Amino acid sequence: MRGGLGPTSRFRLGLAAIAAAAAALRLYGIGRQSLWFDEALEYGRAASTLTTALRGRAIDQDPPALALFYHGWLGLGDSEAWLRLPSAVLGVVAVVLVVLWSRRVIGPRGALVAGVLAALSPVLVHYSQEMNQYSAMVFVALLLIIAFEKLLRSGGDSDWILFTALSVFALALHFGLGFLLAAAWLYMLRRVWRSGPGHDALAGGAPSAEAMARQRQWLLRYTVTISLSLAALWLLGLGEGMAVPHLDRRLGGTHLEKEFDYITDVGWREILVFDLLPFSGGPMLNGVRVLSLMAAAGAISLWRSGAAGRRAVGLYFFLPLALTYAASLMGWYPLGFRYGLFTVPALFVGLAAGVESLWRRRGAAGSAALVASAALLLAGSTHFDVSNDWLWVPREELRPVLEHLAGAAAATDVVYVYYGAVPAYGYYGRDLNARTVVGRHPGDADAEDEAARVAHELRQAAASGSGAHPRLWVVLSHVDGDEGEELLAAFRAILLAGRAPVDAGAFAADNASAHLLAWP
Repeated sequence: MRGGLGPTSRFRLGLAAIAAAAAALRLYGIGRQSLWFDEALEYGRAASTLTTALRGRAIDQDPPALALFYHGWLGLGDSEAWLRLPSAVLGVVAVVLVVLWSRRVIGPRGALVAGVLAALSPVLVHYSQEMNQYSAMVFVALLLIIAFEKLLRSGGDSDWILFTALSVFALALHFGLGFLLAAAWLYMLRRVWRSGPGHDALAGGAPSAEAMARQRQWLLRYTVTISLSLAALWLLGLGEGMAVPHLDRRLGGTHLEKEFDYITDVGWREILVFDLLPFSGGPMLNGVRVLSLMAAAGAISLWRSGAAGRRAVGLYFFLPLALTYAASLMGWYPLGFRYGLFTVPALFVGLAAGVESLWRRRGAAGSAALVASAALLLAGSTHFDVSNDWLWVPREELRPVLEHLAGAAAATDVVYVYYGAVPAYGYYGRDLNARTVVGRHPGDADAEDEAARVAHELRQAAASGSGAHPRLWVVLSHVDGDEGEELLAAFRAILLAGRAPVDAGAFAADNASAHLLAWP
């Protein structure tokens, strides 16, 4: 009997090593960056009342599952690392699920390749270090895929119950997962209703009339359950979150050539670049081209491999994107970027299939493709944006700005917080001992209106203080265009009558700053 590990043991050892590497990348520096606008919104909703966590606010009308979870999670701690830890854990488990799913699609070796690539994926690592729904979205998408594949194999009552329960939870987590559910529903509808003698709807072989009737009944129950779940979200007041007010309706409003240009641009910039090497530019875009070609070769290989491979390509990638595109035509949902992350697992299985197909033909070429793909993904890691000149990761470092402000601002000072900085200010400015004026949404007031409002607050602060003119601090973050500079100019013109501020200064970090305007 030969010594050494058997195939199963080697697979498990490889999976454990991949999971450990995924955990290291996702936990390293997890609390280093400040909470940015969207994260701070999630914190504010979860830290509020249970009703607010459930029903949301005008600015955050996402489904309630994440907010309800964090409403309890905050009782155990609220540091940046603690807030992001659930995303990191789900990110690691998602890598494991990629391996387990793809093992049935491309075999054990290809599955481990998929795991390596998913563990190194910059977009998956990035969202595993963010307090938001996106790491959970990828995790739940994989659960749905695995549960649906099991349903297709057996079609038992317990499989339907599991898939239905996961579907309801998916809708309560993120509306984008509805496109994956819609694709699965359309696929099941076609399979069940087109089945006849010699064509099984689910498992293969000739189904009995009783079995077919049971599958149709379950599909009807599933349809009713999903419809009721959507109605419940609507009744909670979250229906506006299903639409995107700033998204233009393009249906009937553009000619075919312009629409084709739009699809080409989105397919490259907002799907391929973002899903493979997000925030990259310059020569690194050539890496996206290499990875895209590898994934395309893998998609062809998967399509030829059988039903499971065709589902990986068509059902879990192209069909959900097609449905998302149809929704974006009507202004209901954006196409691409983080809103389409539910397709990332299928993309990386396709990339692994491309490596595996090279490996089968010529081992050395497959090994080289794996090393090159892994190196490109690692080079695009958002951990390296400081040292990589071709990465531009959006950061909003309000924490050091407010730490400076806490040490420099007096109790008599007035702090004006620009609208985009308000959510993070609610987290970092909780102990700041100064009068706070919250900025209004740019659509509700222009710079002159804001300056007049702040002038009133300064007069109030002077009247209630020692008589000395209080100083004004302007805190900026998540600024839209030139609004920050316009606001500062208006403040100087109205509050200081155009004269140079006394003892004026500024403290700046990445996309965040505090500006001191003292009365002369």
